Amino acid sequence: MAARPGVPAGADVPYGEVGSHPLSLPKEGEFATHSVHGCGRAVGSCCSWATEAGYLGENVMQRLKLPPILRTLPELLNEDQILRVLSIGLNRTLERLRNFST
Repeated sequence: MAARPGVPAGADVPYGEVGSHPLSLPKEGEFATHSVHGCGRAVGSCCSWATEAGYLGENVMQRLKLPPILRTLPELLNEDQILRVLSIGLNRTLERLRNFST
């Protein structure tokens, strides 16, 4: 696709080829529930505004049910894992090297 006049080459990204943009990293897998919920709320707000402003006859987003956001707690570390994390972190600090140098 050729660049438009006055726009540097590579600035235009054709629709559907967002992943080829140099600042976009390719991602695998599904969208997070929080992302879907946030986008749904944004589109819903836009449709509510358009309905109140008279651009839409009815708010079509009122029928949309957003996915529930799962509120799961992270898996806790056991004592051995905590000691391992602390030992790795403490062994590599400059303060430890200073305190235990001979």
